[in-house]
Amino acid sequence: MAQKYNHNEPELNMSISVSEDTSEIKDGYVNLRSRRCNEYESSADSPKALHGFMAEMRQLMNDFSASQKYELRNINNTLSELKQTNIEIQSSINFLSEQNNQLKNRITTLEDDIKDNRDYIILLENKLENSEISSRKTNLELKNVPMLPDETKEKLINMTSSLFKNIDCEVSR
Repeated sequence: MAQKYNHNEPELNMSISVSEDTSEIKDGYVNLRSRRCNEYESSADSPKALHGFMAEMRQLMNDFSASQKYELRNINNTLSELKQTNIEIQSSINFLSEQNNQLKNRITTLEDDIKDNRDYIILLENKLENSEISSRKTNLELKNVPMLPDETKEKLINMTSSLFKNIDCEVSR
């Protein structure tokens, strides 16, 4: 079953027909339309159209420039505020840093004073201990002496005096 293919080229109608309204051009199977005229463009007003287009572009550029200037002023104002805020923050940081250094110096001074006071306390404790030891040198301690039932200070002194007499030692009262 062999099919026969016809490889003939299609006929192209190369004739162009212009319709009555001149807005469509027919070319074979394709309908072409002429380009629509721009609002500034017309065959008779070409310089006017260009002038109008340029005026509109100038207006757009002026509007754009004005909006950019407004935005730039806003940005500059914000930038100035930020600079002022940064200056204030830097001033605060410098003040706090100076205060911190002063407090560190004061803490160091107080720690040195505490160390000196501890050393002085140790010295005073040693002096007190030495004075207690030297005061005990003149004390007399009697051991294994029976306690009397109605013992008084006067009786103890008399007993001590009699003890010193027995060992031939003189004690002044």
